[in-house]
Amino acid sequence: MEGLRIINEEDEKEIKIISQELNSESSKDNERYDEQWREKNEMYFQRMKNELLNKSNLHDVCSHKNKKMYFYTAIPSMILPLVLANVSIFSQEYQFIQPIGLTIVACINGLNTLYNFSKKSEVHNTYAGKYTELVDEINKVLIRSKKFREPFDVILERITMKKTSLDNNAPYL
Repeated sequence: MEGLRIINEEDEKEIKIISQELNSESSKDNERYDEQWREKNEMYFQRMKNELLNKSNLHDVCSHKNKKMYFYTAIPSMILPLVLANVSIFSQEYQFIQPIGLTIVACINGLNTLYNFSKKSEVHNTYAGKYTELVDEINKVLIRSKKFREPFDVILERITMKKTSLDNNAPYL
């Protein structure tokens, strides 16, 4: 109850003046002009679209490279122990092969764990998709005729923020 107070005549006059200023026709807030779409605006988005497609392709290549490296390290680490177990069971004269083979498997598993190829593949693939989604969003804007598009400055801010966020959070290529 301490924060409440009775409104007197002076307060009413001040409230009336403020509300008149807000409702005034001469207020500059009512005059907002949107930047019109011009050829240079479309060219800017075309250049951005090409840059985003290039980044998407680079992430896709990195994704496939890491996936290939994962298979190159995962398959031998699964097959070598099976082969070594059968060699040691059926042949007693090649006893020295098993420790060497298991050492190789340990090294391969260490590489796979250290570089985490499967996770890198997944992350690069995700960002390739995100860059492609942003390209699709730009295409949806550019395909409309100019009179049906959102104002240029609004779209520019939205697309630029998304691109900056992707660039800042994307893994290194």
